[in-house]
Amino acid sequence: MAYTFLQLAEATLKQAGVPLSAEEIWKKAAEYNIQSQCASSGLTPWRSISAQIYVNMKEHENSIFYIASQRPTRFALHNITTTTSNSI
Repeated sequence: MAYTFLQLAEATLKQAGVPLSAEEIWKKAAEYNIQSQCASSGLTPWRSISAQIYVNMKEHENSIFYIASQRPTRFALHNITTTTSNSI
């Protein structure tokens, strides 16, 4: 089964357990061997991940994603208890 960018982001955030930026999500997905299951990569896949998370949050009142911090923007999952970590 090929992951969409949203599925990749969800799986990566679940496994990481901490908020991540879109670029960090992409890098961690590679570490977790999730990235290889993604149907598309493109030149800047982290931008696609970010865009799709924003669209998901805008279109779904009960989105599983939320913005945990700004500058850099880090995303997290509502159903996962997270702790802030700078050791990413």
